[in-house]
Amino acid sequence: MLIILLLFGGGLSNCADSPPASLTPPLILRPTWTPTPPPRVRPRIMPGPAPARPSSRPTPVAPTATPSPAAPRTPQPLAQRIDAAGPKPVATVAPLPPGAGRSPVRIRIPAINLDAPVKPMHWQMQQGQSVWQVPHNAAGHHINSTFPGETGNIILSGHHNIHGSIFARLSTIGEPQNPLRLGHPILLQDELGRTFTYRITAWQRIPEKKADIALRQENASYLLPTTFPQLTLITCWPATNNTHRVIIQARLTHIQAP
Repeated sequence: MLIILLLFGGGLSNCADSPPASLTPPLILRPTWTPTPPPRVRPRIMPGPAPARPSSRPTPVAPTATPSPAAPRTPQPLAQRIDAAGPKPVATVAPLPPGAGRSPVRIRIPAINLDAPVKPMHWQMQQGQSVWQVPHNAAGHHINSTFPGETGNIILSGHHNIHGSIFARLSTIGEPQNPLRLGHPILLQDELGRTFTYRITAWQRIPEKKADIALRQENASYLLPTTFPQLTLITCWPATNNTHRVIIQARLTHIQAP
């Protein structure tokens, strides 16, 4: 399933564990007295033999084998893995004029036979946090993101393993059995019947469950507004749990009137 937290104006899931609170360093006990150093005895210097006179040509010494450096320690990986692909350049088109955008009503991705409705996605306060309510059997349009074709970042979220699993095949992008690739089109239809084609430029599969605060903030940065028309799709991975966020980015490449 996919539960989305509101971070930076819209957010990612709260399925990650909270990081441990900072710990107070242990108290170090020090002596309250200063030990007196023992008296220094000046060593007696005895004459020794005269140093040998070096020869005019030093005898070459065979080089010894240099020991191989120790192999670097492999850092402990976070849950399962981190994947990424892109960015891929695509030919873009100019966005709609300001104020001309309308709500999306449908998403289609031909490469994976995805054809699903899009519904507005709101949030609720739960335990002092703003949590997105992803719709069932539909992709959810973050209501504080832009509309199709407009300048800015339009954000859609969807479940991958419950409530219709609309984004199940998006979740496995990069897997050998998944045909979805960089450059493939994603089509959004708005309530006026216009079709907006976006092409995939990048995707990320990022740990969330065991990520620290810095990585969670980086994950949330994919939801920030942009100065160009961009589509961002969000779901979870893998099908058995929600340890990672899958984030797919695409750029506007075509606008078709009804």
